[in-house]
Amino acid sequence: MLKRFTLELDEGCVRPAIQVSNYEDIVPALEMLDIHVPSPVLVIIGGASRLNSHDYARLQSLFIEVLAPLAQGLNMTVVDGGTDAGLMKLIGEARKALGATFPLLGIAPTGLADFPNTPFSLAEDNCHLESNHTHFILVPGYEWGSESSWMAKTATIVAAGKPSMAVLANGGEITWKDALQNVKALRPVIVVAGSGRTADVLAHAMNGDITDDRAQALIDSNLLRSIDMAQDFQTIAQTLHQILGG
Repeated sequence: MLKRFTLELDEGCVRPAIQVSNYEDIVPALEMLDIHVPSPVLVIIGGASRLNSHDYARLQSLFIEVLAPLAQGLNMTVVDGGTDAGLMKLIGEARKALGATFPLLGIAPTGLADFPNTPFSLAEDNCHLESNHTHFILVPGYEWGSESSWMAKTATIVAAGKPSMAVLANGGEITWKDALQNVKALRPVIVVAGSGRTADVLAHAMNGDITDDRAQALIDSNLLRSIDMAQDFQTIAQTLHQILGG
């Protein structure tokens, strides 16, 4: 039986959470967390590693000036991996900086989510949860990537026919799995060209320069779109609004 409980995060921050064991738990978990359904959804996938200070600052500004305002303005629910790292940290900090009110739902593997007085067993590569997230769902798993299918399925359930999209920036090996899960869910994936690593491999592949065989299946879905991180933010915001249907 599902039970709502609270997570005590950094600086005395308390957030509601539910631990699930199968996909059928998602709907009641969302109800217990008071996540509004249906709602437009923004899925955040990727990372923020190996960036120089200039590119990291640019990516950070993209979250503060474009993605968080987009979610706020369209009353979106944002779904990501919930940990205090990479893009998840950026969207959490952007939400705080904006004073936004949109739900920010973190979905993390039970065996890797680290927080004070955790009742769960932890692996060596565990990670703190990000305290600016508003809700958490803890899913089965002791490896990063265990959450990929859960994020995609949860986003589909929350959207329930409303517009949704995934934004992919930077990222490593797990990002390929995240992208594939969102494509399988028929969700547009917006690749941030110029953000490095997996995102740039995909951006180049979309222009015919395929250096990783995994890119072809994603491209064949016709669900990949790209934006250039160097573009002015107003243009990027307009593009994202168009992708979401105006």
